[in-house]
Amino acid sequence: ESLFNDGTGVVLFTIALGATTTVVSPWLGALQFLELAIGGIALGAAIGFALSWVHLKVDDPEVEITLTAIAAYGGYLLGESLHVSGLLTVVAAGLVLGNYGRPRGMSERTRSAVTVFWDYVAFVLNSVVFLLIGADAPWSTLVSQVWVVLGAIFAVLAARAVSVYGLLVLLRPFGRGINLRWQHLIFWSGLRGAIAVALLLSLTQTGSEFDTVRALVYGVVLVSIVIQGLT
Repeated sequence: ESLFNDGTGVVLFTIALGATTTVVSPWLGALQFLELAIGGIALGAAIGFALSWVHLKVDDPEVEITLTAIAAYGGYLLGESLHVSGLLTVVAAGLVLGNYGRPRGMSERTRSAVTVFWDYVAFVLNSVVFLLIGADAPWSTLVSQVWVVLGAIFAVLAARAVSVYGLLVLLRPFGRGINLRWQHLIFWSGLRGAIAVALLLSLTQTGSEFDTVRALVYGVVLVSIVIQGLT
């Protein structure tokens, strides 16, 4: 769920950013969303199956770790060059490699090595992103626009509540209902962090509107991590 939420968010971010310079109709925006999302997932699945086949022919942890890195970084670059979602390309490739290529084509030694490598990469990248939060956060703007930031935090929590409680209630007629206490936990644990900050840092535009956007993002992320995360 987290990976597809991030991927969908990046696609919507790309469309919204384009709409700041050109007029995009709702229908055109929806078509662009489907093109980016479906194209990225299809490309990622193709990359995942292709590299899974290579894993079947190779038994070398260093080479196979390199193949997973190619799937991640190379898949992203290929997706962007073909004008589909690079992030969803990576998500789909990772899902195929993890659920199809890993159990069939990787030895136990390789699976352990791949897990350790990507756990470390994730740790380093998350650390860098949160260090950048401390270095780049516009504290004066956060203080001066505290009520706007609080409004953004409320909007994010409200959207999460609608998506969790509104969608999970649809499972009840099928006998797959989820206990309400678990639904509360799912709602509160929808943290915002690395992807939002990474997208923010990708913005090169300047101006009061973008300063406000920066304040909103940092405010939501800080509250999400410090209050929701610690609780």
